Amino acid sequence: MHKLTAVLGPIFALAIAGAAWADTTPAPAPLDPVKLDLARQIIATTDARKQTEAMFDTIFSNTDSLVSRAMPQASREFLQQFSQDYRQDLRSMVPQMIDLTIETYARDLTETELRDMLAWSQSASGRSIQAKLPTITKDVLAGEQPMMAALLPKIMHQTIDRACEEAKCTADERQTMVAMMNQMFPPAKRPD
Repeated sequence: MHKLTAVLGPIFALAIAGAAWADTTPAPAPLDPVKLDLARQIIATTDARKQTEAMFDTIFSNTDSLVSRAMPQASREFLQQFSQDYRQDLRSMVPQMIDLTIETYARDLTETELRDMLAWSQSASGRSIQAKLPTITKDVLAGEQPMMAALLPKIMHQTIDRACEEAKCTADERQTMVAMMNQMFPPAKRPD
């Protein structure tokens, strides 16, 4: 049974789509106060908090819909609770994400680029485009959803193959995993 556990770990890690990595970058140099102020103005003009929260809502809505349709009913409640908790935790991190964005702008962009970006974000076109970004993001993600739905079963089956090869699964263990994946992500029906 330990082989089955070895196979389940990578598959469910992929299904949840969580990622963690160690930050080994050196401490950054002090930031130019003028560039930092310009970056703050850009973020204030773009209403980054609202934009970020709207993006999270759109992404989670599409992901929840895609995955929940493929999951057995008993697993849907778990997914809904996980998604709700994860979304709430991400929302609590938005201020830190905004601070990181400000620092990154100040570090990676020149003063001229920041001034130009600020001028654009304060222009009529800049404000109009920014107001439309949540709808644009929603439309793009909705358009991508069928592609992702078609790709996910293939990725899951490739993961089973690799994990079973590494864990030296028996034919029965592999078949159990394939059956679980086919239940969660039914193979596409071919037109007759």
